[in-house]
Amino acid sequence: MGLILRDVSFAYAGAARDALTGVNLALETGRFYGVLGATGAGKSTLCNLLTGLAPHFLKGTLRGEVILDGTPTTALKIDDLVTRVGYVFQNPFEQLSHVTYTVEAEVAFGLQNLGIPADEIRSRVEWALRLLHIESLRDRYPLNLSGGQLQRLAVASILAMRPSVIVLDEPTSQLDPQGTREVFDAVTEMRSAGLTVVLVEHKVELLASHVDELVVLADGRIVSHGPPSGVFADGDFDQWNVERPQLATLALRLGGPSFHQRLPLQVEEFIDSFGLRSRL
Repeated sequence: MGLILRDVSFAYAGAARDALTGVNLALETGRFYGVLGATGAGKSTLCNLLTGLAPHFLKGTLRGEVILDGTPTTALKIDDLVTRVGYVFQNPFEQLSHVTYTVEAEVAFGLQNLGIPADEIRSRVEWALRLLHIESLRDRYPLNLSGGQLQRLAVASILAMRPSVIVLDEPTSQLDPQGTREVFDAVTEMRSAGLTVVLVEHKVELLASHVDELVVLADGRIVSHGPPSGVFADGDFDQWNVERPQLATLALRLGGPSFHQRLPLQVEEFIDSFGLRSRL
């Protein structure tokens, strides 16, 4: 049934105004959603609501409903939520337990705390390590990993919980290009495994080439939602203080037709697909 926000508004305790207002959003199972928005647009609040951190831990006033598989998240216990909606933080250091000595033990840590049987833990750990392509790191000390490897470890630790939805809040903001590619490759693997993925990210070129749908937030409201082709071609896009992909900007300046579902990254493919070769 997926994850649904139905006319959701949320104000943090003591805040003078809502962080999100009138949000309606239905996340379909197995889809990859990208979230864009300027600083203060409400992206992190959306993540907190999707994962149940708000209002369970981050107190405030919630109006409307966040519904997970037919049940409002306010009616679910935290130990139920964390196994069904995973949350990957911006900084992987904040997500590590800091009490384990190997990558394998770190991935198993959360499962052990939930009392999962040992055979099931081994099976889930192997699956997560394989999905994130970090089997070769299993005996490494977590804090000796590179940034990209560390973020993939954080993702694997969440995936081992077997959530149906995974939310990532700017997981590449502190990574170099190689680490960023590693994380995006990992996210693509998650989608292929049937998870619903929500990724908050500022790297629009990568979002354009990976996501099924984009959600743009401005001043706590959803101002655009749909395939990247339509969102990046929206005439109001420049008002939202969000960057367009360079190729999308080029297409608009050249008067190209509507975008394809997947914006090509190679210039030659881009030119041919938009029928722009005669204009260059």
